[in-house]
Amino acid sequence: MNRYGKWAPTAFDSVGAFLENREDWLVLPVMRTRDSGPMAESNFESAWSLVEDASVLDNELSCENHRFGHWGPGWFEIIIVRPGSHCAKVAEEIEARLGDYPVLDDGDYSAREWEAATETWARCYNVRERVELIQEHNRVLREHCVSVFAARRDEIPQGDHGYIFDRCRPEE
Repeated sequence: MNRYGKWAPTAFDSVGAFLENREDWLVLPVMRTRDSGPMAESNFESAWSLVEDASVLDNELSCENHRFGHWGPGWFEIIIVRPGSHCAKVAEEIEARLGDYPVLDDGDYSAREWEAATETWARCYNVRERVELIQEHNRVLREHCVSVFAARRDEIPQGDHGYIFDRCRPEE
């Protein structure tokens, strides 16, 4: 895990900028920006919940959540923890878990992904585009057809075997 004094959000930024007296604190390997998708949001919220719960065991401030304006994504948000604290132990566990698997909480990520796909279906596609997507689905999966009348509803059609959902969910 990087120390804040040696960390920068991108290669084009100064290391350790923005925060004084936190150079030795550790930066968790999660970050979110204005443009973050469901996975980044889920991992950030899950990591924050884990370190915040661990902070109860420390006698002093041991975790902080900081948001900064940025020239690229508009803003970014990070979590830092005090070295040697219970939060730091949890942060190391988070880093190890993310090294093995990219999601901290599958249930939370799945719910966020479903919500984003449902929102795309409901708001971004008009009925004509929905019908075209259903027809495309039916050409690809001939045995599992979805009625074109499902295009009238704001919910992703059931029985699509994930095809329409995959087309509606955001790319990470």
